[in-house]
Amino acid sequence: MKPADHLRNCAIFSGLCQGALEELASLAEERSCQDGCTVFLEGEEAGALHILIDGSIDLVKSSQDGRSRVVRSVGRGEMFAEAAMFSGEAYPATAVARKRSSVLLIRKEHFVAFVRRHPDVSLAMMGAMSRLLRHMNALLADLSLGQVENRLAAFLVAKSRERGKKRFSIGITKQELALRIGTVPETLSRNLKKLKDRGIVAVDGDLVTIHKPSALASLAGRT
Repeated sequence: MKPADHLRNCAIFSGLCQGALEELASLAEERSCQDGCTVFLEGEEAGALHILIDGSIDLVKSSQDGRSRVVRSVGRGEMFAEAAMFSGEAYPATAVARKRSSVLLIRKEHFVAFVRRHPDVSLAMMGAMSRLLRHMNALLADLSLGQVENRLAAFLVAKSRERGKKRFSIGITKQELALRIGTVPETLSRNLKKLKDRGIVAVDGDLVTIHKPSALASLAGRT
């Protein structure tokens, strides 16, 4: 696909005419990232917006006590880091490729000039940012109200429903799982052991078997 086609797949650009898409595409730089590659670091000056055109990107937020949480998993065609760029702030999270990925990068000075020529883009961006803000508010509420055990239960329930079975592979490392539920591997292991000791789940390497679905669902409902 051409850069203009990738931009069309991005929600806020989908309504642009072909000429505007081609103009914007001419400003974009394509970057390839290997698995584990850092696209940008939390705290760096936000000088560009990014669009994921292939692969997988996680935005990881670090707390003062050293814990990390995946605050957003970026999907194909989605824009990220645009809010920080326009506010003139630093990147609020670190962007990490979780597999071989390709990103379109548009630098701030180029995009601002483009938006001035196409005011309709700014209206679309306001809608996209509002949706992201609602997502972040929901995540903050989850972090403040939910305990690690409850968030772990919610993850396992969701994974079981996704796979359509009570015995399934987690599919990610314990470190990655800890990041996703906002804790550290040691705390994850302790809470997983609690579930095992109560007979709610059994764990064999990467495989989890849910023995008490109702009890797990009850815990998940408290997040």
